[in-house]
Amino acid sequence: MIARRGNIPRRRPARRARRFTRVFEILICISVVGAFGYFFAKYAIDSRDFRVRRVAIDGLHYLDEGTVLAASGIAPDGNVFAFDEATVKSRIEKLPYVESCDVGRVYPDTVAITIRERVPAASLHVGRRAYEIDRSGVVLREYAPTEMPMDPFITQAPGVNFIQPGQPIDKKTARPALDAALAVWDQVRASGLSDRLRVSELAALRGNDVRMFCAGEDYEIRWGGEDVEGMARRLEVLWEKFDGHLPCFEYVDLRFGANVACK
Repeated sequence: MIARRGNIPRRRPARRARRFTRVFEILICISVVGAFGYFFAKYAIDSRDFRVRRVAIDGLHYLDEGTVLAASGIAPDGNVFAFDEATVKSRIEKLPYVESCDVGRVYPDTVAITIRERVPAASLHVGRRAYEIDRSGVVLREYAPTEMPMDPFITQAPGVNFIQPGQPIDKKTARPALDAALAVWDQVRASGLSDRLRVSELAALRGNDVRMFCAGEDYEIRWGGEDVEGMARRLEVLWEKFDGHLPCFEYVDLRFGANVACK
């Protein structure tokens, strides 16, 4: 006679025990890793092996290392782990000459800073003051009263009454005129005119009205904002034709194509 098998209960307690053991093992691992991380972090912060012994600054042409280091806020002999890279980057990029910078750590004891500087392009006269600017219109610094500003010397930029180093020139008002003045300057330097005309001032009145004043000449030369290369060629032809002695006393206007106006 075959006996019937009844319902055999599952061994749930054994499965629960294995699950509990696995969770316990995971918790132990997390605790060990956490403890290791804590003690390693404490060691790294307290150990002199990770003290900042060198700040390597690369890319400087106009700024000095002391200025960058002071702006960075990195403490002398501080810990290489104890500063925030984004904060140091933000501080350095507040320097007017700094376009951007990268900050990194080189373990065990070095902070690496790479600078991309703004390049001075012109001098801008505002009121009784003169400022150094780059091609994007950012004001780099104010000249001392005894300094000789760099060429070109740009004046009469519209809407510019007060400027602060580190701030850009207003794009809507002054920038078109400044860009036109820089384009004129570039073209004069690139052409044969640079050896014949000593440019003393570029009055950037508007984007289509730049007036160039030259030492030794009584008249002004008027440029537009477009086809500056063509204007320079016309001026060169005119200069050759009259051997540098143009029959003008007030102005030469190059903005009307082949019809150069002379008064």
